[in-house]
Amino acid sequence: PADDGRWTAPAEYRAIYEDPDGVVWLGGTQGLSRVTPGGIVRLGAAESFPAASVTAIIEDEARGLWVGIAGSGILHINRDELEIALARSSDPVRYSVYDRSDGSAGTPRWSGNRAAIRAADGQLWFVTGRGVTIIDPSSLEDDVPPRGRVQIDRVIANGRPVGVTSDPSLPAGTARLEIQYTIPRLTSPLRTQFRYRLDGVDRDWVDGDTQRAAVYTNLPPREYSFHVVAGNDDGTWAEPGTIWSFSIQPRFYQRGWFPVASLGLLVLAVVGTWRFRVWLVRPPVPIIDETTSLLQERARLSREMHDTVLQSLVGVALQCDALAENSASVTPSKNEKLVQLRKTLEEQIREARRSIWGLRDPKLHARDLAGTLRVAGEDATAEQHIGFDFTATGAPRACRADVHDQLVRIGREAVINAVRHARPTQIRMQLRYSRKSVVLRVSDDGCGFHPESLAGDMEEHLGLLTMKERAEIAGGIFKISSQVGKGTEIEVVVPA
Repeated sequence: PADDGRWTAPAEYRAIYEDPDGVVWLGGTQGLSRVTPGGIVRLGAAESFPAASVTAIIEDEARGLWVGIAGSGILHINRDELEIALARSSDPVRYSVYDRSDGSAGTPRWSGNRAAIRAADGQLWFVTGRGVTIIDPSSLEDDVPPRGRVQIDRVIANGRPVGVTSDPSLPAGTARLEIQYTIPRLTSPLRTQFRYRLDGVDRDWVDGDTQRAAVYTNLPPREYSFHVVAGNDDGTWAEPGTIWSFSIQPRFYQRGWFPVASLGLLVLAVVGTWRFRVWLVRPPVPIIDETTSLLQERARLSREMHDTVLQSLVGVALQCDALAENSASVTPSKNEKLVQLRKTLEEQIREARRSIWGLRDPKLHARDLAGTLRVAGEDATAEQHIGFDFTATGAPRACRADVHDQLVRIGREAVINAVRHARPTQIRMQLRYSRKSVVLRVSDDGCGFHPESLAGDMEEHLGLLTMKERAEIAGGIFKISSQVGKGTEIEVVVPA
């Protein structure tokens, strides 16, 4: 009976052997037992002994114990290892197995108490399924670890085989992974043990026994390293083992960008909902494109200048005319000053009209750059007794609207500056088209000046500064060259 009062299953002993020391060994359905005056000690399958049915027991000349096990083979247990296992039943027993792959004539079978004997020459005779198996213990070599590395034979992911490469990438959603491995060996497969470990999953080595496959389920997506080592049944391992690296691809919602994208979509949804609500409560403001807005602003400025600055100048001019007509109360010197003031006002009125024309003139938006520059130069020199010459060379090409406007304004400002300050007799404007650029050059034969004088007080020469800024806005280069008494030349080079 057991400790709890229940009766255990009866043990049937078929093999009985008494060694030279008088120790009786019993073998049966529950493994191997040793009978001594001190009691009975059993090595069963639960204590790591791979025997469920012992058919024969014999001892060789070196005191090693040989046990025939039905359905498995013939086991050899070293006496020292056997004593350690009997003293500490929790420790695994180190043994060697010999079966049909080693030349045995089948597996041991029961044929009475004489199923195994030792002959006078030391050979051991066992009754097996297909005859008698003879073992010469003295000719057996010590078991050596398996040579070579373990080979990753096959990998199956979600029931489908995948290629075994140095660094494979398994598809996303791999829920079941089976890694099959093997090692070439001519001895019994039962004598080859395996252990494996998957970094990040297994804390320690997993004992694979004689199985040749490792199965993992629900592995998270990342990189892994699988280690497998082969060894003998006596606990000797062939280091180093084999390392197989692989990775599992994440699903789209497991990638790093997914939380960021989800948060961005959430923010867009909230903002969109809020803007839609505002649109429902408050009618939307009509959208005006940039070009329309620019034209409207220019028209507004032209109206403001016409109604304020220009009308004020005309009013002052009329007052000068009234004073000049009242000759009785004005001395000749004052009358001369009034005439000079009247001329100055007329010049200012013409300048104001040119500015208003520049804001409203639809020619600024035409694509005929040469024609627009010619008209601008002729208007700026009209009634000034100054000759104006315009030439255009090269194949004309269309410019962007912004570049077109900037070149026209630079050309007009250059002519106006020459009329106002240089006192020229002739002004030349040249427009040249090339494959890479458009060049605008304005030159005069006026008094000229020292270009070095512009370095310190560029703010005082607003016209030149404005032309330089317009050239930079158009993406071009602004150049000015002048000599006292030899005129001035302004050049603008804009990429085509």
